[in-house]
Amino acid sequence: MDENKTYETALAELESLVQRVEDPDRSFSSMMADLRRGRDLVAYCREQLRKQEEDLL
Repeated sequence: MDENKTYETALAELESLVQRVEDPDRSFSSMMADLRRGRDLVAYCREQLRKQEEDLL
């Protein structure tokens, strides 16, 4: 994950990936690469949310 990535930029990239994956003209391998990237972004976002929750408790 990029060191300068924020929750907001990760979420924006996820939204972009969803739109690209839904494109029926994309190749399967390209779609799979986007899905893998999306998986990593979701994990990053979850970790950021977990850290924020810990800070609140």
